[in-house]
Amino acid sequence: MNSTVILFAVSLASMNVQALASTAPTAARPIPLAPNLGACVLGRGSVLIRRKTELPKEAVRELDRLFVQARGLAEAGEYFENTDAPLTNAPSARFIRAYHVDDVWFIWFERSGRFTLALSPHHDEATGARVFRLVPGSQFVDNLCAGTKAFLSGARSNQ
Repeated sequence: MNSTVILFAVSLASMNVQALASTAPTAARPIPLAPNLGACVLGRGSVLIRRKTELPKEAVRELDRLFVQARGLAEAGEYFENTDAPLTNAPSARFIRAYHVDDVWFIWFERSGRFTLALSPHHDEATGARVFRLVPGSQFVDNLCAGTKAFLSGARSNQ
């Protein structure tokens, strides 16, 4: 083959690659990996919940209120912006799991780290409805199982 034919073939191949690249669908943003957390044995008849949708609707409403600045709380396994410089309008926090112990829901989530908080039911005097509220001193970071157990043993955080 002479050099003109080779150059023409390379040029055609390059044009085809560029055309394919420009018509390819935009790749979805990768979903940040879910944390690989072991079982947390809490006793006292605790129940593990793996999806936010399995929580009582009143608890989900309280989470929506608490996470409004984070653009919501993504469901376990769904995409969220786990960065301080978000690139989309996706939530910047994600549900990991929850435990129901006695009348308290312990919510584990990630938002630039791993955290836990507790919600407890209350009676709204104005409406007569059951609502959930954040329990003061229930926010722990990093070792979520240890934080939950500490709370159940009487420890309180300063948050």
